Amino acid sequence: MTLATLPAIAGALFFFLLKRPGADLSGLVLRAGVLTSVTAVVVLELLSIPSAATRLALVLVWVVVVLALAAVLVLRWRRGGSEIPADAHPRQWWSVVRARAGQVYAYEWVAVVAMAAFALVELILGQVWLPNTQDSMTYHLARLEHWRLNDSIYPYASIIYRQVTYAPGGEYLSFTLRVLGDTIWATPLMQWASALACGIVAYRIARQLGCGRAGRMLAAVLTLTAPALVVQASGTSNDLIAGFFLLGFASLVLEFRDGKGSWWLAAITGITLGMAVLTKSTTIPLAAGFGLWWVWILVRQRLDGVKWAALAAVIVIAISGPYLVVETILWGSPSGPPATNSILIGAHDPITIAMNGTKIMSSELVSADPVETKAVCAATSAIHQLAHRSIYDPNTEFGTNKFLCRYDNDEKYEPNPWQTYLVIGAILALIAVGLAVQRAYAISLVISSVAFVSYISYQPWIARLFLGAILAGCPLIPVAINRLTQKWPSATSLKSAIGGGLAVTVTLSGMTALVASPRALGPAVFKQRPLDTQALPRNPDVAAAVAMIRAAGAQRIGLAGFEETPEFGIWQLLGTAQGRTTIVVLDSAVPGYQSPASETSNLDAVLCVRQKAADCANVLPPGWQTSVTTSPASTSVVALNPRLTKGGSPR
Repeated sequence: MTLATLPAIAGALFFFLLKRPGADLSGLVLRAGVLTSVTAVVVLELLSIPSAATRLALVLVWVVVVLALAAVLVLRWRRGGSEIPADAHPRQWWSVVRARAGQVYAYEWVAVVAMAAFALVELILGQVWLPNTQDSMTYHLARLEHWRLNDSIYPYASIIYRQVTYAPGGEYLSFTLRVLGDTIWATPLMQWASALACGIVAYRIARQLGCGRAGRMLAAVLTLTAPALVVQASGTSNDLIAGFFLLGFASLVLEFRDGKGSWWLAAITGITLGMAVLTKSTTIPLAAGFGLWWVWILVRQRLDGVKWAALAAVIVIAISGPYLVVETILWGSPSGPPATNSILIGAHDPITIAMNGTKIMSSELVSADPVETKAVCAATSAIHQLAHRSIYDPNTEFGTNKFLCRYDNDEKYEPNPWQTYLVIGAILALIAVGLAVQRAYAISLVISSVAFVSYISYQPWIARLFLGAILAGCPLIPVAINRLTQKWPSATSLKSAIGGGLAVTVTLSGMTALVASPRALGPAVFKQRPLDTQALPRNPDVAAAVAMIRAAGAQRIGLAGFEETPEFGIWQLLGTAQGRTTIVVLDSAVPGYQSPASETSNLDAVLCVRQKAADCANVLPPGWQTSVTTSPASTSVVALNPRLTKGGSPR
């Protein structure tokens, strides 16, 4: 696990390399995080070309990166006329910390301690609870194990097309930590670090929009206590990673708005946007409003603006281009197979878009309060009735998933009701009475939200996909409070009470999410939990099937399945990730990466996980002993080679 800190060390060195007198520290954190991330992507893509993305190679490259950055930093310090700046000496750190701590207000200490407590709990949960959401089991973590086995991030045979189709930027970063740390427990650190970075960038955006210290701290608290962020910070999805890049892009656009345009700023903005696109495709519409604002700012700067835009565009293409080229070669389209289009809205007339928007918004507004949830659901239904549209209109639904208006305290579905209500109110207030830059930011967020609901159809987990917009809106809340009290001075005396009340309320909301989520903080954290109940909580049939295979002593196992097969859990329970067994994919969903039928003759067992046992008939070798286990989520069929059932040894 120690070597997983190499990227963090590189990030710290980037921070000090960029540091200048009077520099904005939160801006340095943003730039250092972006540069470290893009370094990881470039390293991984280059090493994967010759299938050389091994642990040894990654360790060596990252050691070289760290040593090179350290050498440049020391060289810069010496050229500056001194060996090392006074405040960079370890002896001076404590003095500097004490001096700055004395300048911190009491409410800031309270906020920092509260956020540190959240971060610590999230870190602990990420290290004791195996990340086990369905998406992590099927593709987020499963693709990491394939990459590690292949020493390459490029396509491979898989039963789940999402493993080689969905934007891989977040997994590139998680894979780097997973391989350097040589453990799956390093992977949650990426989401955890991204959560902290989101809070820091939200703090920065609030400052850029005119907030004082109290407002900036409130923006950070609102961001870091968002229930969806809280429950995802200990997991292995990619929404917080994408959220960091989205917030970073918005903050850098604000820098251009402040008249600080330069080649360097254009480059770092292009890198940030490119990383956002590479991490999650749904970030594209969420960045649309800020992108349009950025283009408007650049156009007003005439020739310089055009040059900077061209540079940024080249960088975005350079970062996201290789992935899109591979997808085009593989599927004939940069968007992947036709099945991926099912997430798109089916029609684009204003009524359909509006109805899709109400369903998406209801997913963010439901809460643990049954009265409030019932009111939200009733309002959504009433709006559809007024529009003479079915609430189950297939144009606004993803595949066969029907609209569900309910609260679910789970990493996949967790809504953000308090933050959503407050962001809506802040947007309306700032559009009405905000300063020019505040109004422009609010309108950009509205355009991004409209682009999202015009592009992505409702799905039960849509609140998670929309999280980036909520996080980008959190800084607007203290900005609106500040602006309204400026507009009506008689309310100034209430500003502290309002801000404090909101901070306490959202903190309690975040604590509730921590305590009530499936991977919650509680006595169970300190108890031994069987790996099968952690890895396959929704698929007891698969756990039972794996137990049969292990009992038979099979070492080479053929795997067949469907899109919801919890492949990562299977790898863990069979010991494939540790090299104790080998898995052969029998029915790849990836064109050009099919396993030959003759593979079955060399297998000890076949595991088929599908919706019905009959669906497995085409992959089961004739004459092999079969067993069937079922659960509400799936059906598992195990076929054992006769040499095992007759007491023979596996090959």
